[in-house]
Amino acid sequence: MENKKILVSTNTLKDKTLEKTKQVISFLNKNNVQVYVDKNLYNKLELNIKKLVQEFENEQMFCCIVLGGDGTFLSSIQKYYSYQMPFVGINLGRVGYLSETSDEHIEELLQSILDGKYDIQEKSYLNVTFFNENNEQKTMFAFNEVVIHRGLYPKMLKMEIKINNGWQHSFYADGVLVATTMGSSAYNLSAGGPLLLPQAKCFAITSICSQFGIMPSTVVSEDDVISILSQESSNECKPLVTIDGEEQQFLLLSKEVIIKKAKQSLYIMNIKNSQITENHISKMFNGYMK
Repeated sequence: MENKKILVSTNTLKDKTLEKTKQVISFLNKNNVQVYVDKNLYNKLELNIKKLVQEFENEQMFCCIVLGGDGTFLSSIQKYYSYQMPFVGINLGRVGYLSETSDEHIEELLQSILDGKYDIQEKSYLNVTFFNENNEQKTMFAFNEVVIHRGLYPKMLKMEIKINNGWQHSFYADGVLVATTMGSSAYNLSAGGPLLLPQAKCFAITSICSQFGIMPSTVVSEDDVISILSQESSNECKPLVTIDGEEQQFLLLSKEVIIKKAKQSLYIMNIKNSQITENHISKMFNGYMK
């Protein structure tokens, strides 16, 4: 692992004392790994730790280790996906579905990485093109899901969905979402959508509070192009597009949202250490039940 560069990304609200972050950095440096952090984390680290890290620059990273919950994992992906490095998560949150293990097994996870005990899983994500309320065309990327929702408008929206400008379906609902395999276990599952296997090459289209209750989702190939249009004509209606539960913008009425597979792929590191990953999965599902 000598001369390898690893980026460490931390939610400082979850690791307020930076104890876990320092543990990661110290372990990696003792094993001749060059550690990088972003400016925000760099400025919060103590002086003796600053000597162990460098400000993140535009260099090829071996991987990105994320300390936090699922929100932190997605935020880190949004910030650094273009560098085409694999991501691996250490959960400091409540559930941590996207993380490989909990903070109790930090050094076991790091050692597994150093020993090459991992697989790299290639995942597709969504390219989302739309016009905002100012009639500006925007393109964004969603790794979990994209949601079109009625927002504060008190009535259901009439949603029209087209696949490849052919198959068409209309219905009334509070909204609709399109989920990736990674995002199928999040909002999509809560809305009654299917759980997609990680190796599946597809996306799920799921209605949100439709007039018919829970409607069957539509599963499409990742090579299909999805078009979603809100046909509500009222000027009071200001539907929202939400990307991964974070970025939100108002949509321009009568303009389609075009969703398709992004050209690049996302890379997730899966650790081959059943002791730390199975313990994490068990705790994760216990967290769902609390």
